[in-house]
Amino acid sequence: MNWIGKPYWKMKRLLFLLMILACAASLQAQEIISGYVTASEDGGRLAGATVQIKESGERALTDSLGAFHLRTALRRFTLSVRFIGFKSREVPIGLPVARPLSIALEKDMQQLTEVVVSTGYQVLPKERATGSFEQVDRELFNRRVGTDVLSRLDGVTNSVLFDRRDPDRTRIQIRGVSTLFAAADPLIILDNFPYEGDFNNINPNDVESVSVLKDAAAASIWGARAGNGVIVITTKKGRYNQPVQISLNSNATVTAKPDLFGIPEMTTSDYIDIQKLLFDKGYYDDEINDTYTYSPVGEVVETLAALREGRISQRDADSRMDQLRQYDVRNDFKKYIYQTSLNQQHSLSISKGSESMKYLLSAGYDRNIPELKGNSYERVSLRLNHTLTPVKNLEVQTMISYTGNKTTSNSPGGYFGLYNAGSRNIFPYTRLADENGNPLAIERNLRRSFVDTTGNGKLLDWRYRPLEETGLLDNTSGGRDLRINTAVTYKFTPAFTAELRYQYGGYHLKGENYHSKETFYTRDLINEYTYVSSGSLVRNIPLGGILDESLTDLVDHSVRGQLAYSKQWKREHELSAIAGIEFRQTQTEGSTSRLYGYDDNLLTYTPVDFSTEVPTYMDIYGTRRIPDNVELSSLLNRFISGYANVAYTYKNRYTFSASARKDASNLFGVKANRRGVPLWSSGVSWNVSEEPFYRLDFIPSLKARLTYGFSGNLPTDQSASPIISYSAISDSRVGLPFASITNPPNPSLRWEKVGMLNAGIDFSLKGNRVSGSVEYFSKNVKDMLGTEATDATKGFSTIISNSANMVGKGVDVSLNTLNTDRALKWRSSLLFSYVKNRLKRFLSAPSLYASTYIGTGGSILPLEGKMPYMVVSYKWAGLYGETGDPQGYFNGELSTDYYSINNSTLLEDAVFNGSPVPLYFGALRNSVSWKSLSLSVNISYKFDYYFRRNTINYYNLASGGTGHADYAKRWQQPGDELNTTVPSFIYPLNLNRDRFYNYSEATVERGDHIRIQDVQAAWTLNRRQGAGRRVFKQFQLYAYLNNLNVLIWKANDAGIDPDFVNGLKTPLSLSMGFKIDF
Repeated sequence: MNWIGKPYWKMKRLLFLLMILACAASLQAQEIISGYVTASEDGGRLAGATVQIKESGERALTDSLGAFHLRTALRRFTLSVRFIGFKSREVPIGLPVARPLSIALEKDMQQLTEVVVSTGYQVLPKERATGSFEQVDRELFNRRVGTDVLSRLDGVTNSVLFDRRDPDRTRIQIRGVSTLFAAADPLIILDNFPYEGDFNNINPNDVESVSVLKDAAAASIWGARAGNGVIVITTKKGRYNQPVQISLNSNATVTAKPDLFGIPEMTTSDYIDIQKLLFDKGYYDDEINDTYTYSPVGEVVETLAALREGRISQRDADSRMDQLRQYDVRNDFKKYIYQTSLNQQHSLSISKGSESMKYLLSAGYDRNIPELKGNSYERVSLRLNHTLTPVKNLEVQTMISYTGNKTTSNSPGGYFGLYNAGSRNIFPYTRLADENGNPLAIERNLRRSFVDTTGNGKLLDWRYRPLEETGLLDNTSGGRDLRINTAVTYKFTPAFTAELRYQYGGYHLKGENYHSKETFYTRDLINEYTYVSSGSLVRNIPLGGILDESLTDLVDHSVRGQLAYSKQWKREHELSAIAGIEFRQTQTEGSTSRLYGYDDNLLTYTPVDFSTEVPTYMDIYGTRRIPDNVELSSLLNRFISGYANVAYTYKNRYTFSASARKDASNLFGVKANRRGVPLWSSGVSWNVSEEPFYRLDFIPSLKARLTYGFSGNLPTDQSASPIISYSAISDSRVGLPFASITNPPNPSLRWEKVGMLNAGIDFSLKGNRVSGSVEYFSKNVKDMLGTEATDATKGFSTIISNSANMVGKGVDVSLNTLNTDRALKWRSSLLFSYVKNRLKRFLSAPSLYASTYIGTGGSILPLEGKMPYMVVSYKWAGLYGETGDPQGYFNGELSTDYYSINNSTLLEDAVFNGSPVPLYFGALRNSVSWKSLSLSVNISYKFDYYFRRNTINYYNLASGGTGHADYAKRWQQPGDELNTTVPSFIYPLNLNRDRFYNYSEATVERGDHIRIQDVQAAWTLNRRQGAGRRVFKQFQLYAYLNNLNVLIWKANDAGIDPDFVNGLKTPLSLSMGFKIDF
C-alpha cells in the first residue's frame, strides 16, 4: 500500500492548509465593535442602553461605563440604539472602525419603547422580562409634589390601591390582600436592600425611578417577604464622562383649612332642645346628684339645674339658652386651632463623571407647618453616591445617606382630638375663647361646678384651657437615619461578573414630652393623686414637671455576595443568570420612661413609689398606682438566604426564566428551617412579532407572557418560641410579680406561601399610537396564618398556626395612546385593575350568630367562601308607619325585638353587602403639551364596593356631646316613613334599637365614584427653545393642584364622598415651584 502514501500526505497537508485559512478568515470576519452610548445634552454615559446589530440581531447592554462590545462578521451594518427616556437612533457602520464609537442620544421623556426595571438584585430590559412589572420613571414620579415617597404612586400605576379606611394610617395593597395575620404591607427595597426605617426619611427628590413587582416571577427572588408585592426604589447616581451638573428644585405647597362644617352634625339649637327634653325626663338626675365621679354634663344642664333649684330666674335661663344657640364650637376650632398649612421643599444636587469616577451629591430641606397650630416638621437629608474604577474591570461604589428630622406636636388637638374629652364629647356650644380672644376654660374630665369650688383653693388650678396649652406644651421627637451602602464589582470577562455588597442601616428616634407644672396634664395628675389626711393635703406626685421619654434604635446589617453571567452567542442565544447568598440581621431596641418633679433648668427630678396603690382625691378614682410609663422591648431578626435566577432567550423570540430562593430565619420554627422548601418561580414569554410568519403591520409589537411561582409572607407578630411578658409590679390579687405567656410555642411556624399564576399580553400599534398590556392573575395563598382550636388544658383555647388558605383572581390593564402628535401633543394613559379574594380554608368554627361579624368591614371576616373583608348588616324592613320604629327580621318574621335581632340573628340571616374596598379601580391621565407648556389631569375611579355611613344614634347622642345631622331627617309623623329611613326619637332610650338601625342595610351605601384627583401644569424652557445663551440648560416652572375633591359621578344619593365617610375631607392644596438644571 506504499503507492498511496505520497498522494495521501499531500491531500492531508492540503486539508490542513484549508482549515488554517478558514480559521483565519473566520477570525478576520469576527471583528469586535466597541463604543460608548452618551447623552447628547451633557455627554454623560448611559448605562443599560440596548445596542443591536439590525441585520444579524446580535445585541448588548452598555455597562456601568456606558460601554458596549459586539462581535460581527458583517462589513456593513446598522446599529440600533435604544434607552428609556431617549430617542432611538440607527447608525450605519462600515468596517474597519479606527476608534471606539461614540453614539449620542437625544432626550425624549415620552418615549417608552425600552423600559428598564430593577428587581433590587439586577436590572433588566422589560422587553426580556417574563414577570409582571410596573415602572414609574422620574418624570411620572415627580408629577406629584409632596414630602413622602409612597403617596406619589397613587393613581399612576395599576394594581396599587391606597386603602384609607383607617384615618390614622394609609395601607398599600398590591393585587389585594394576601394575608390575614402576617405583615400586610408590601416590601420596600431602597437601593438593592430592604428598607426598615421610616419611609418619611426618604427624600423624593433623590429618587430616579420606582419599579413595582407584582407577580411571583418578578417578586419571588425576595422570598419569604415578597408575598404582598415589592416596591423597588432606585435613587439617582452620577454618570461617567459627564461634566458638572447642578440641579435645583424648590416648591411650596399651601393647603386650605379643613372644612369642619362638612362634618354632618346636628345644629347647636337642636342639641340644646334634646338636652332640655332629656333634663325634663330626668335623664341627667343621677349625674347631677353624683358625688363620686363628677362627670361633665354641659352648660345647658348646669343652667337647667340652677333654674330648678331656684338659683337663677326663668328669664336668665332663657337668655342664656338663646345665647348658647348662637355658638358652634367649630367656628372657634377654625379660628384658633387650625391654620392654613405651608410645606416648603428644597433640594440641590451636584453630579460629575470622568473616565474612572462618577459621583452625585444631594441635599434636601423640608419644612412643614401643618394645619394644627403649634405643630411643625423639619427634615434635612444629605446623600453622596460615589463610584470609582481604580483599575480596569473593577468598580467600587459607596453610598452614604443621612436624614435628620424633628417633629413638634404642641397642639392641644384637632376637632377629633379634643372631641373625645372626658366622659362626653365636646359640646357644640362650647367656646374656646371670649370675644377678645382670651382663652376660656372648658369641661374636661370633671364638672365645672366641682372644679370651681373643690379644695378651697389648696389644689392646683383644675381648669382646662385648650388655647393656653399650645404655649405650654413641649412635645418633640427627633429621628436620625444613616445608611452606608458599599459594593465592589469585578468583571472577570465581558460576560461574568462578581459582586459583594454590604449595607449598614441605623435608625434612631428620641421623643421628649415635657409637661411643665403649668400644663393641664401635670396639674390634673397631681390633683388626682392628692388626698386629704387629718385636714391636710398629701401629694403623692411631687410638684414640678413631668418628663416622658421614648427611645427607639434600629440597626440592620446586610451582606450579599452575587455572581452574574450574561452572554449572547451565535446570534440566536442569550443567557442571563445570577446566584448569590445573603445574610441579614435587624435589631430593634425600645424603651419609655417617666420622671416626676422634673426641672428642665436644673435637670433634677423626684423619685416616687410606683409599686404601691395610693388613694386618689376624694376617692374619685379609688386607689391606684402612680403611672410609671416604663416599658422595655427588644427584637432580633436574623435571616440567611440563598437565591438564583436564570433567563434564556432564543432568537429574541422565546424567553424562559426561573428563580429559586431558600430562606431561614429565627422567626421560623425549627421544623420549618430544617425542611427548607424553597420559594420558586418560572416563566416563559413569546415575542410573537419577531416570528417570520408574523404579518400584522398595524401591530408591530406583540408579546405573550406566562409565569407561575411562589413568594412568601413573614409572621412578624408571631414567634416559633414562646413569648412571655414580665411585670415587676405585683399583681393586686396575690401581691406577687407575675408573668404571662402572650404567644405559645410553635416549632412548625413557617412563612405563608403566595402562589400566583400570571398571564399577560404586551402590544403596541403602528407608530406607537396605542400601546399597553393586559394581564390576568390567579392567586392561591397556602399555609396562611389562621386560628384553630387547641387543647384548652395547655392554657390556650385557640392558637395561630399555618392553617388557612385564600384564593384570588384579577385583571390588570394598562393602555397608552398618542392622540395627536403635531405641535399640540395629546397623550392618554388608562389604568384598570380588578381584584377579588376569597377565604377558602379557615379551621376555627364560625360563630352561629351574625353579631360576631356585623360592622363596617374594617375587621377580618374569617368565613370560608367569603371575602376577607366585607360589610355585613342586619336585614332591613323599613320604618313602622305609626311610630317610626325601625323594623327588621327575626326567625324570618317582621320584628321590633331589637335585643333578639342584635344577639340571636343567625349568620345565615345576615346580609353580606359586599367589599369595603373597591374591586375595580384605576385612573385616566390626560397630558397635553404645546411648545413650552404642558398640562396633565388625573381622573381616578373606584367601583363595586360599599361603606357604612355615619348616622344618628340616640343613645350616644344623650351620653355623648353631639349628634349626627340625620336627626333633622328623623321620622316625626305618619307618612315620613316614605321619605326617610331615620327612626323616630323615643324616650326611654333604647340602645338595642339604635344598634340595630346603625348596623342595618339602611345605613349601607355604594362607594362607586369617579373623581378629578389632581391637575399639573408646567412651563419648560431648554436650550433649543432659547435657553442656550443662559447659564442653565433647562428651566421649569410648575404648579400642582391636589385633592380637588370634584366628584364627576357617585353611586350613592346620600351626598357623601366615599373617600371621606365622616365628612372631613382632605383640603385642597396648591403647589408651585421651579426646577433649574445648570
